[in-house]
Amino acid sequence: MKNEKLNILDCTLRDGGYYNNWDFNNELVEIYLKSMSDASIDIVEIGFRSPPKNSFMGPYVYSLDEHLESLPLPKNILIGVMINAKEYLKAPDRPVELINKLFHRCEESPLGLVRIAINFDQVLEAEVLANELKQLGYEVGLNMMQSHGKEEEQYKQTAMRITKWGSVDVLYFADSLGSMNPSQIKFICNALQSGWGEPLGIHTHNNKDLALINSLTALDEGVTWCDTTVTGMGRGAGNVATETLLMEVNSLGLHPGNAQTLTNCVEHFDLLKLQHKWGPNPYYHYAANKSIHPTFVQTLLNDPRYKSEEINIILNSLAEKHSTSFSDVALRDSVYRVETEPKKGTWDATGWLEGRNVLFIGAGPSVKKYKHAIINYIVHNKPAVLFLNINEHIPAYLGDATIVAHESRALFDVNSYNQLGHPLIMPSSSLKNEIGSQLEALEIFDYGLNLKNGEFDISATGCILQWRLAFAYAISVATQANANEIQMVGFDGYKPEDKRQGEMNEVLAAYALLQNRLPLKALTPTSYMIPQGSIFEPVIKLNDFLLVIPARYNSSRFPGKPLADLCGKSLLRRVWDKCVQAVGKEQILVATDDETILEHCLEQGMQATMTSSECLTGTDRVYEVALKIDRDIYINVQGDEPLIDPKDILTVLDTARKQKGTIINGMCPIEEEKDFSNPNVPKVVTTIVDPINETMC
Repeated sequence: MKNEKLNILDCTLRDGGYYNNWDFNNELVEIYLKSMSDASIDIVEIGFRSPPKNSFMGPYVYSLDEHLESLPLPKNILIGVMINAKEYLKAPDRPVELINKLFHRCEESPLGLVRIAINFDQVLEAEVLANELKQLGYEVGLNMMQSHGKEEEQYKQTAMRITKWGSVDVLYFADSLGSMNPSQIKFICNALQSGWGEPLGIHTHNNKDLALINSLTALDEGVTWCDTTVTGMGRGAGNVATETLLMEVNSLGLHPGNAQTLTNCVEHFDLLKLQHKWGPNPYYHYAANKSIHPTFVQTLLNDPRYKSEEINIILNSLAEKHSTSFSDVALRDSVYRVETEPKKGTWDATGWLEGRNVLFIGAGPSVKKYKHAIINYIVHNKPAVLFLNINEHIPAYLGDATIVAHESRALFDVNSYNQLGHPLIMPSSSLKNEIGSQLEALEIFDYGLNLKNGEFDISATGCILQWRLAFAYAISVATQANANEIQMVGFDGYKPEDKRQGEMNEVLAAYALLQNRLPLKALTPTSYMIPQGSIFEPVIKLNDFLLVIPARYNSSRFPGKPLADLCGKSLLRRVWDKCVQAVGKEQILVATDDETILEHCLEQGMQATMTSSECLTGTDRVYEVALKIDRDIYINVQGDEPLIDPKDILTVLDTARKQKGTIINGMCPIEEEKDFSNPNVPKVVTTIVDPINETMC
């Protein structure tokens, strides 16, 4: 064999995490790390380093330094993580900014290696990521996915371009679809080496039972870095098994590692294999031959609705259409309880949680499972903590209040209330008959609760709901208290056929229709209709908005208006300065159809872009910008508003973040009669409440 020094990189937790949301048991991880050390594995790729996601993920999809420092990391092993280039290149933040938000300098981190995963056809876009990671001091790997089927010159030229970066230490090619054979492995190795003189690596998949022979072929062709996983754990057919490859390369004198030291680790991962069923089979083999991504097969095999005959039919269809879809179980109706006598509370919740993030602590099993992570999250991020009924796992001293909505629950927990050390929020007027004098010594915020079919109304001292659920009551309190966002742990959910599942989802659907709704986010696993996050995710502020200033030159009433001089500055520059006062210049963009305005912007240091001359309105220009630049929120500030108040811009932004997906317009009272009758002054008609008669008019 050509190579002299072989580096085995084990990526079991990173590649195997697709089966369990990267949520590995701590005991298993400790066994795994010790086994890697005993077997003289060179590198352990512990997981991904990802930005926050919209679903629950365990710690190894983020692999934050704080988490890694809590692990018994072997001293004799290089620790690495992988990043998905797409997550960094397409993020609202600039790639360099996001890298510096998620990575410390290498000398301050447990990490020594960062690998960048990107499709072969887009690999040159990863230069900015590789350069920045190298500047931070890391050893950098570049993992080219879907590397099959290219011409020899394309491999060579790509390798030569990457060589010129000077920031990549090891270049990988991956058999992403598991479709390669040994002759193709030889071809790719030789083609890449004609343009790349540094270490070359390979990541094989086992769709056709060729992962081992493909890896050994690559080693024979001069590859010196080889990926493995324990028992081949990985998506679909999996990868070359660490224990198998290690046994082979040890017998060939290429590596000192002893596969027998992995026996205990393999036994533990065999249990996971029985549960998740990764590994080669005829379905994966067929998919490899037909260039079907193995995730399709994995999804079908994990779905009990599909039998073998149906899987074959679906795969045949995928071979032609390259797509499939699934449907969710419909929600079931709920049974409502109705009360006729209205009861008002005595506590005004308005502004109680002004601008704070709120963490709801539910009663699901996930609270116990992630107890330490939840406590750590509270201590470091300091949200307002509201317990929904008594919770035995999270210390009461961390809470701001406990929410109680149902009288039967209050009767059950009443003896525990005196031990809390923080207020109770409850509709005490409706519960006092059940609990009586035991409430007198407690600090109670009496927020009213009335039950009525089809109602979801939130007011200063109480709410009207159609469910006596602590969650529905709690979100009413937090909404009236002007909280910033509601985060949730312990809201695991029930089986689809359970009426409690349908009832909770109905609350969520009704709340989503309220104009003053707050953003919701579950930080532990949930089956409810709640956006998912993770208790392990980094708390960073992403650039989620863009402020767009449409500027049109050919106005029929005032041609060239954006460039008109206004006390020594152009009108457009006056608007720009107001916007900068609100949000800073990095998130502002002028959208124009005129070269003169574009040149003026560039001379003034204002970011600008050209839009079509066919745009009829400023909104059309904002739409064109949105097609080019991906953000959650776009704010339109017209180019002829030099007197706009920066505070109003921030108010719109804050409201947009709370009511995502909603179109928001600012308005102010018309104070002059001439403006009321002027057809050129836009009017907004709203629903007004008569404060005397409390009627709608």
